[in-house]
Amino acid sequence: MRRFGRRPTMLFLSASFSLSFLALVAAESVPAVLAGRILTGLCSGAASTVVPTYVAETASPHVRGMLGSVMQVREDRRMRFFSRYKVGGELL
Repeated sequence: MRRFGRRPTMLFLSASFSLSFLALVAAESVPAVLAGRILTGLCSGAASTVVPTYVAETASPHVRGMLGSVMQVREDRRMRFFSRYKVGGELL
């Protein structure tokens, strides 16, 4: 992120996301699906660090807090939703 900059890193991640989703759409075997899922997970993890940093550095002070908290609220809701289910979709 520091070596290439925030914006080029986000552009690279968006291209990687696109490739990973294309790999998932075109997958005809389990290893191809796993490769697409792994690439999607890596891109998601990288984006979850780069995007908030970029927003915090570029947003004007009066909206910076709101924009920074949106990502945290999204993650919280996602974790609450998925924590209600076990592997296999059974309710807890």
